[in-house]
Amino acid sequence: MNLAIIPARGGSKRIKNKNIIRFFQKPIIGWTINELKKLKKKKIINKIVVSSDSSKILGISKKFGADILIERQKKLSDDKTPFQLVVKDVIKKLNRLKYDISQIIVVFPSAVLIDANDIISALKIFKKNKNSFVISISKYPHPPQRAYTKSNTKKLSFIE
Repeated sequence: MNLAIIPARGGSKRIKNKNIIRFFQKPIIGWTINELKKLKKKKIINKIVVSSDSSKILGISKKFGADILIERQKKLSDDKTPFQLVVKDVIKKLNRLKYDISQIIVVFPSAVLIDANDIISALKIFKKNKNSFVISISKYPHPPQRAYTKSNTKKLSFIE
């Protein structure tokens, strides 16, 4: 089973409730879910999973078509928790429910500009490099608040 996991924390410090703020008449996470539903329709993914510590986010996610809602523990919901730990938690919970997971796509809830075709392109890159992962990155001219930097050996490090 191919899954899209959206790690959607409720306690954003910089922009309060950013994942459910309305953006062009729709909650931000709604845009992300709608784009993932295109991948579901093309049978690229089977389920859209949302992990959150917020019942409000989970409710909105269900309304927009998320298939599996996972209530996240508070200890995995602070602003220092790496998303990888959240994804591991989701996998562990789904394995307990006997889901046979073969591939995971992680999409952040505030990725309102994400395009299903970009994900399809990333999956093609991933298939050529099976022992790796694919992450979208870009340069930007202003000082980053949260970002990654790439070393000469192509390893990513988080900038704090």
